Amino acid sequence: MAEAFKLLTSEMTKKGSEQFVKHKKFEQSYKEAADELRSAPSFEAIDYEIAMSKEINDKLSKTVAKVTPKDMVEPMKEIVDICSPYLAQVAEYAKDKGKAFNELIKKMKEQPNKTAYVKGKVKKNMRDAAKDLITAKGFETDHDDPNLAQTIHDNLTQIASPIPTDQNTDMNETLDLTSKWLSQKAIDESERGPAFQKMITHLKEHGTDAFTPEHLGLETKNHAAHVLEEAPGLSSIKPDPVTVPHFKEKLHKEVELVTTPSTTGEMGEAIELTSNYLSGYARDKKATQTQLIQMMKSKPSALLTKRDAHTMNYGQGADEIESNPNRLPILPMKDVAKEMQSHLTEDTASITPPELKVPMKVAIKEAADVLSESFALKSGIGGEKYAQAYQANKKKLTGVDDADGALVDETGRS
Repeated sequence: MAEAFKLLTSEMTKKGSEQFVKHKKFEQSYKEAADELRSAPSFEAIDYEIAMSKEINDKLSKTVAKVTPKDMVEPMKEIVDICSPYLAQVAEYAKDKGKAFNELIKKMKEQPNKTAYVKGKVKKNMRDAAKDLITAKGFETDHDDPNLAQTIHDNLTQIASPIPTDQNTDMNETLDLTSKWLSQKAIDESERGPAFQKMITHLKEHGTDAFTPEHLGLETKNHAAHVLEEAPGLSSIKPDPVTVPHFKEKLHKEVELVTTPSTTGEMGEAIELTSNYLSGYARDKKATQTQLIQMMKSKPSALLTKRDAHTMNYGQGADEIESNPNRLPILPMKDVAKEMQSHLTEDTASITPPELKVPMKVAIKEAADVLSESFALKSGIGGEKYAQAYQANKKKLTGVDDADGALVDETGRS
């Protein structure tokens, strides 16, 4: 394995600046891709487009086809199969980081102490905001703050000006994406500080223990941690005054052993926010899931997703959700889940009452995540490594070990 990896990256390096990948605004040469592989801490990948991974697989296979010794054919195939999804994920994360993005980052670094934004206790200067943008795994948003985003947009526009004519469109798109993403990050950081993270860590450490079995989707501490981490803003839904005290009491007991006198105030704020969100989630979960299933059953032949000859329709998806309504997402296949979300969002828009818009968005994402896993496993589009990673994570999160597996392995690099 190690020798195959060295041969692959060596052959990629020989191709130098020749274009290897172009994905929207992201461009990468063969040499850059080889350097990326050599520096990768691991090759676990789920956030990628299947088509992009296949395209990369073909290019890597052709790169080494004539130089691979007969006794290295199988190890090389395995190495290529491991590296392809990882490089596709790199491209996915950087798809909106083009020339204008690089120019914006350069100008932000030139005025490092200038304020980028302030949100409650969170204050970021241009240097810190630039670091956040550089390490961002894409700029998708679902709970950005429009007012704060506009303020950030104005601040970044001042930094970026004057904008070269040939970068005008690219820069405007970049400013729009980055300002929204930074506003969402500001919300998350203001709501999910060290106390919140400590709470999540504690819940996960005891993940398979019961949390609130009487509430659908919150049966275990792993369920609760997942719901809170995936929340589109902890203040995004109306609390249920009936169950808020119950969740407050439960969370106080959970974190009392990990709360120090110096963090009591911050933990109290975290408990307040999380209790409010969990109460609303518990109230709305069954209603939104039921409505979603009914809609899907009303058009059972509608297509949820298709990859090659493999398909999943609404009827099949509804049956899966209904048979396991509290299934915890383990390892969603991103591009499949996004496609499913898009279809389900469109088809529930006209039947969802205003007060359930956000809860329905949460229900759709949960459904799409678990159905993308089922589809990936049944169709085999994720490959053997995905199946192994899924089973290993499932055992970790649920305690159920129904297949041998391990997280995506290294390539044998020394």
